Amino acid sequence: MSTQNNDSTVHLVFHSDASHGWAQVPHSLIWELHLQTLISTYSYVDETYSYLEEDCDLAVLAQALRERGLVLSFSEKRVKGASPIRAKHRYTEGFMPAPEAYVDLTVSVEFEVVDASGLQRVCGDSFNWTVCATNCRVELAERISAEVQRQIQFGWLRDKTLKRLSINTVTRNMPDGRFVEFPVVTIH
Repeated sequence: MSTQNNDSTVHLVFHSDASHGWAQVPHSLIWELHLQTLISTYSYVDETYSYLEEDCDLAVLAQALRERGLVLSFSEKRVKGASPIRAKHRYTEGFMPAPEAYVDLTVSVEFEVVDASGLQRVCGDSFNWTVCATNCRVELAERISAEVQRQIQFGWLRDKTLKRLSINTVTRNMPDGRFVEFPVVTIH
């Protein structure tokens, strides 16, 4: 079961040690928000994530999200001693993998509905979609909205009241068989 979220919440992991912290941000979000040239060398990077330094680079991310009506939510991972994040490469735009034109995503969605008898149910479904990498969250929201409308008109949501819809997970299916987790944006 997912945690209760506000509309348009982006969930990330925040890593910290005794003296500093970094937000773990998927490269897809950095590219989507066009932040790749705005991040300092105080942040770190690996093949999958950018680790945005808490004092200045995290503010750049938060501002870009606010401008799009999104808010940040963190789960925190603390370590004693020096964080392993410090052993990663210093951030440079050149180290980040270039975005691909399209991404293959598996989206897990939870629906809370009330049927004709007044019984409330929570149901789940998942969808495999290929979407444009530069605006994948907008396209996901549009596709989910269209799917809900289709199901209300012709499918299992017919004669039911949709109370809540949330995206639980979004996973990028890589061509080499790996799976990369996207940050979740909740739609209610």
